[in-house]
Amino acid sequence: MIITANSGVESFLISISIFNDLGDCFTTKPDFAPYNALPVDVRIFDPAKAMTPLDEKFDWKAFRNSPELDNLDDMKENTKRKEDGQTKVDH
Repeated sequence: MIITANSGVESFLISISIFNDLGDCFTTKPDFAPYNALPVDVRIFDPAKAMTPLDEKFDWKAFRNSPELDNLDDMKENTKRKEDGQTKVDH
């Protein structure tokens, strides 16, 4: 299902099927019990290494050739290629 949302500047097509149901994230009865925040597991994500463009090994060419973030035309083309089986989805 595709809907159109008007941002006031331009319209965006949003595919509802890509969004997860977040109903489990909300409740009518909040839990105010304290919790312990855990540090980041650097095996999964190392904040010190995140986006270090001053690193001599940073791939500026790949950065410049990457698609523009939230470019509607790129999203449509990628979706079409995936649906046609032309693109492998990496996770």
